[in-house]
Amino acid sequence: MCCFEINSKPYISIATNVNLAGGQPISMANLKELRAYTKKYKIRVINAMTRLAENAFFIQKREKGYEKKSIQQIVLEICSLTDGATMSAKKDALVNLGGFMATNEWDVYEEARNLVVVYEGLHTYGGLA
Repeated sequence: MCCFEINSKPYISIATNVNLAGGQPISMANLKELRAYTKKYKIRVINAMTRLAENAFFIQKREKGYEKKSIQQIVLEICSLTDGATMSAKKDALVNLGGFMATNEWDVYEEARNLVVVYEGLHTYGGLA
């Protein structure tokens, strides 16, 4: 987990099943506790969705109350507890390159879309891979 600011707004980035920690998943209980804290202090949560499906599998197998939920249901619940997401498609979608960023905030989307021009090319003519 790391903290940063965009437009003077605080964010926390979580990484599901983060490689840095030896592939350890985050628990739904911990994520819910983090979400309660961040809502109280108006801090946004961004999910670095590395190995999200695997993390959902571990929740399904290890956390009480999730054994009968599908992986899709668990992924949707994880996403509902965040304000946005990033994903490297190289890691999880098994493509040569690419990924995505998603956000619930229009101003963050606009800022990111404008930065795409600087780093990748105009988004309307295939500037992104």
